[in-house]
Amino acid sequence: MKKIFTVLLSLFSIQILNAQTPDHLVITEVAAQPTNGEFIEIHNPTSSPINLSNYYLSDSKNYYNLPATTTTGSGEFIARFPNVEIAAGAYLTIAANTAEKYFANYGTNPDFKMVSDTTTLVTQMISPFSSAIATNSGLGNSNELVVLFFWDGTSELVKDVDYVFWGSSDTVDKSGVTIGSSTYANDTAVSNQVAISTTVHANGSTWQRYNPPKEFGETLTGGNGITGNNETSETLSASFGVGAPTLKSASTISPPGADGSGTVTVSPNSVPNSANTTLTFTFSG
Repeated sequence: MKKIFTVLLSLFSIQILNAQTPDHLVITEVAAQPTNGEFIEIHNPTSSPINLSNYYLSDSKNYYNLPATTTTGSGEFIARFPNVEIAAGAYLTIAANTAEKYFANYGTNPDFKMVSDTTTLVTQMISPFSSAIATNSGLGNSNELVVLFFWDGTSELVKDVDYVFWGSSDTVDKSGVTIGSSTYANDTAVSNQVAISTTVHANGSTWQRYNPPKEFGETLTGGNGITGNNETSETLSASFGVGAPTLKSASTISPPGADGSGTVTVSPNSVPNSANTTLTFTFSG
């Protein structure tokens, strides 16, 4: 497996991606295909249980307008969690469509489902307004975003909790958007946002946040995040890899080279002492 990172070397000063241990809920696994197996997994990395009643999941680029606007695009969802807790260290899965489709693919039930079906053992996510959850809800293969966010029902702005996307077009930049008397802080410009991948994972695999979970390259202050982070700044390709599904549990994959295996090569081999230079680190193993 090969992974490539680039950093800017300026007058012998190297900036390396920080690997922040999350202090909030994070998205840890996503299946974009097959259709029956589409799901999102969230994880509580903190030492305390968290009540989910003011947390939402969405694949809509308009999610941040929820306090003012009740619209989504075709096939999209804005879904609120029921009044339940996620225990410290726990993982929960949400089927992107029905629990029946999820069960047909994995042979077990998810913790929540987006779309109603006959399975009474699985709680459905709550629709905060009419048609907030499309009956054909699901995740796109080539381009899609998934955002976990917090809204207390009265504030003029929502708070990002975690934000992931794949492909190149489903990105959000809500910089300077004003709702009422409140204005969102600057997000990372969409041209600088880094996707999990530009191509979909294979059937039988999922995208998984490496274990232990980290948020690589994320700006920790001045953002729209629930703890002040800029969730749109994360270098998602460094935080996620591909592996066999690990439903409701920690990933079994680690970043390339994390176990001491593999090799690291650096290009270029020499650096001028008077100009900025981009170093490319390639991890193979």
